[in-house]
Amino acid sequence: MKRERIVKQQAREALRGNFSILIAGFSALVVAYLTVVYLAYVIEIPAGVVDVESEEVIDSMRLFDTLVTLGQSILFAVLSPLLNGWLHTAARAVISGKSEITDMLYYFGSAVRYFKTVVLNLSLCVLAAALITPLGVVKSVFFNDDFGGVIMSIVMIVWGLFVYMILVHYPLFLYAVDDGKPVWRYAIGLIGFSFRHFGDLLRLLFSMLGWIALCFFVVPVIYVAPYLITACANSARWLAIIEGMNALPAPAAALNGNDSL
Repeated sequence: MKRERIVKQQAREALRGNFSILIAGFSALVVAYLTVVYLAYVIEIPAGVVDVESEEVIDSMRLFDTLVTLGQSILFAVLSPLLNGWLHTAARAVISGKSEITDMLYYFGSAVRYFKTVVLNLSLCVLAAALITPLGVVKSVFFNDDFGGVIMSIVMIVWGLFVYMILVHYPLFLYAVDDGKPVWRYAIGLIGFSFRHFGDLLRLLFSMLGWIALCFFVVPVIYVAPYLITACANSARWLAIIEGMNALPAPAAALNGNDSL
């Protein structure tokens, strides 16, 4: 666990002077997410899309409901580079020891960078959905009883976490560290990297299990989330350096001469 201990030490050091910025960035993410979610309710409730008693969509309003859902999905895609910006802010804190709130808007800085980021996010969502959705179909068709449904729900959660760790985690964090490669290199070109370092991610997450548990509560997550993503960004960056994937300098937050893992 020495590697994980160093990664977390460096993450804590990187948060000095950057913690409030990462909290502000996380808050902006939450506000953007809630705005998009509740915007659908603001549109649908006055329009009478849902039957109040049954809470089901009225048959005559299903097309309208589909259009609202489609619009909501488009809004999520349009705003998704905010998430990448938050991860980039954490990566900047690790790389240079100093981040700015404007780093949140880094991927909005140019049209090419923005559309590249949206394409990457959509690609990762599609790939993950292609692997997770079939299990949902199996659950709804073959496991309608309570016991079977609970077991399948657990299987889906475990499978979903595995898919995230293999297809999504490292591509997002390595893109935040260095976005200079083609989209396909992040979308599908890092699958081998993710498999090779699956154990590294698993050990890091287990070593932070207590912190992750705090994320189930509203107030603690605001303070814990910056630490978690900074540690993950630092870990991904070190692993990329070890594999010779980039030539970026060692993290500015290296402590006590621990500038290698």
